[in-house]
Amino acid sequence: MSRSTPWYNSQLDIIKHCHNLSKLNELIEARRGAHKNKEELDYFVINGRLVLDNCGQVLLIKDIVDKDRKPVDLDLHEISLLTALTKDEFIEMLPAGATWITSKDTGIPMPDSECGCCHGKWAITDYLDSVMLSDSETVSLQDFEGFTIAQIEQAFWLRTEATARLVQDCAIRNDKWINTDPHKEYKDRMKNPMGYSTFNKKEDRPYYPIIDRDTYTIQPGDKAVFAVYRYYHPRCHQNTVNSRIRHELMMSTAKSGLMVLDVAEIENECGSESYRGKWLSITTELGHLVVGWRRRFIEINYSSICNDDLFPDAVSVHSPGMLHVGNYNELQDALKKLKAALLPDTVSPFTGHIPCLSPQ
Repeated sequence: MSRSTPWYNSQLDIIKHCHNLSKLNELIEARRGAHKNKEELDYFVINGRLVLDNCGQVLLIKDIVDKDRKPVDLDLHEISLLTALTKDEFIEMLPAGATWITSKDTGIPMPDSECGCCHGKWAITDYLDSVMLSDSETVSLQDFEGFTIAQIEQAFWLRTEATARLVQDCAIRNDKWINTDPHKEYKDRMKNPMGYSTFNKKEDRPYYPIIDRDTYTIQPGDKAVFAVYRYYHPRCHQNTVNSRIRHELMMSTAKSGLMVLDVAEIENECGSESYRGKWLSITTELGHLVVGWRRRFIEINYSSICNDDLFPDAVSVHSPGMLHVGNYNELQDALKKLKAALLPDTVSPFTGHIPCLSPQ
């Protein structure tokens, strides 16, 4: 490396930043900024599993595979103490012909941040095992009137249960900016139905008011749109996924008008439990149903109640006693039709009560 090499692209300096989360996050932010400034970056592998690529991205190595894409029996923790390797050095550590599969651009927990479930503090010793879930949240800024955008970012950056970043360009909303008139170019769209503003003039957003990111101060009624990243221990992540999926499946079932008498979690028969949660065995006035996510569809198995095909005109997969639907609204509609077919002329309004899970 030449002496002119910036610290965030120097192997020796990167090694110095690999021993605590604060310095590692500082390194990542510096490399992201460098890429935005069109600087050339080298490729490094940190702790045997974290990739800093030449585009400023942070990728997690998920698996090492051979030329036939079969997993290679290699413990990445064995080389984790080598802290920062160049791409060529990392390749030399692998069996001949092997390569690696990475995640999408991810990021790592912030210093002093917590697991989104158990609230345990993250450390340099376990951050590589974290699982990230991202979401978008709209937050009222009524307690921040008069603050600048930079002050808002700093305030939410200090949250410990999640990492929150203002979404790029359309971060501030206000009802006073709502415009439901028809868009001149896109007749099926309104001009600004959500009341967004923008930091930069965009040809596809001519009806968004432009605000100056550096000088604008928060006004009454302003809301901020954040991209929120939460990091979980693997077991906490699985519990969180199971809980979210269970809640949505139960709400759809209850809102369909079926009386939910009992419910128990069962194994996901499609092998997608890590991101689609467990399946549910639900007892209703009709009998037993099994509902749960496959990879892209929700399966409804009503074969223990009726082994006829009650959805012969469905465009999705269907067969006697089984139907696939694409989302929770379709699940609710399908269960309504199932009840209407098996128990016509009955009404069971949704009461808001959902039974607890049966003990396993």
